[in-house]
Amino acid sequence: MVEKSRCAVVGVDDVPDFGNSLTGKLVLPSGQSPTAGSIEELTLSIKPNSSELLPIVNTLSSMDVATLLQRLSSDEIQMLRSLGSNVLTHDLSFVDEPEFIEKMAKSFYQIQSASILTINNIGPVRWADVIGNLDPFKRGRYDALTESEKDHLRSNVYSVARSFATLTDEALATLDALRGLRGDAPLATEPASFLRDHVIKRAVDCNHHAWRYRKWLEGQPHNDANLKVGQLDDKMRLFAGLMGLGTFQFLREGGIDVCKGILKLGEAIRTQGEVDVEAFRRSVAETPLVTGIPFKSGESIYASPDLIQHFREAHHNLWLMNRALSWLLPGELHQPQREGHVGIDELSRPVANSSSVQILALATSFAAGQSDPAFQQVVKDLLGTAAKGNPFDLDPGVFNSKGERI
Repeated sequence: MVEKSRCAVVGVDDVPDFGNSLTGKLVLPSGQSPTAGSIEELTLSIKPNSSELLPIVNTLSSMDVATLLQRLSSDEIQMLRSLGSNVLTHDLSFVDEPEFIEKMAKSFYQIQSASILTINNIGPVRWADVIGNLDPFKRGRYDALTESEKDHLRSNVYSVARSFATLTDEALATLDALRGLRGDAPLATEPASFLRDHVIKRAVDCNHHAWRYRKWLEGQPHNDANLKVGQLDDKMRLFAGLMGLGTFQFLREGGIDVCKGILKLGEAIRTQGEVDVEAFRRSVAETPLVTGIPFKSGESIYASPDLIQHFREAHHNLWLMNRALSWLLPGELHQPQREGHVGIDELSRPVANSSSVQILALATSFAAGQSDPAFQQVVKDLLGTAAKGNPFDLDPGVFNSKGERI
């Protein structure tokens, strides 16, 4: 029996909501504040102004804020909570932690910049460049900002701390669960959305390529499977983009040893010839955990069960969170709400295995990078930014039908 992965957590679809409660009042370095109620009023057929779009920036930032809180030490979490309590009581005697304030201000600057980068690259067409791209690589790092701009960003620290001090017990429990999942494997990479715009585009394109291959493997036709990311409608392009970024992130956090194992898996799959599609689809419907692909030659190629289980739970949790995130955006960007929005252990075998198939499809897409110029660089992006080693202690081995390592 495979040991339970540390990826799964009950309530992951609550993360965007409590993250959004922290980011709702963030201002830009210019001091520009969000316009109240503008998310509900936005329609994708009309180009918004920058003040109307700032709430979208802050909503998208909710995911990175949740990630940031996972990265903080217990002492820093306590500092943030104390800071918020003091702000609520108008006690200004706490301003004796300038390094902490500065660290958090810099982080929120990066988080907002990442959300704007996301909007410009994978958001609705009419949103692109409405707010100037604040990517630190282009506009300048935090240290290069004026003192006035830094003051506006420092005010964001007080705003988040105030909201953090008023979080519900349920939200705090979800946060503690997310932080606890890390165990001895602390996050060792920056969020994928902090990377340069061309890295974002490559990661999104590769993940969508894998999704299209997955749909073919599963025998589930979909109109979007014939389209590239840039050809999708606004709603699906944004969702595909968020899934691509998040998938790239959890693969990187798996560590460079595991990433190399996934590349080796893809290479082994690509060299086997024609897939036995009927046998594969039977396994998706009947097997509790699909870990490999059978071929017409009689050979099969597998990954280790712990690796597939770990990443399929990460993929399903990401899907849940991005669905929930879409419901905080304008109505035209909402993803369907379904009864299937539950933990992966509560799903039927075919549905649960769809995330397993996505990991296998990703392996083949990454392997395509060895011969396809369109994907060559995304492999370098993955290996060049992955965490060191194997922080989750996953088995990156690749196996044949005899159970032999290859």
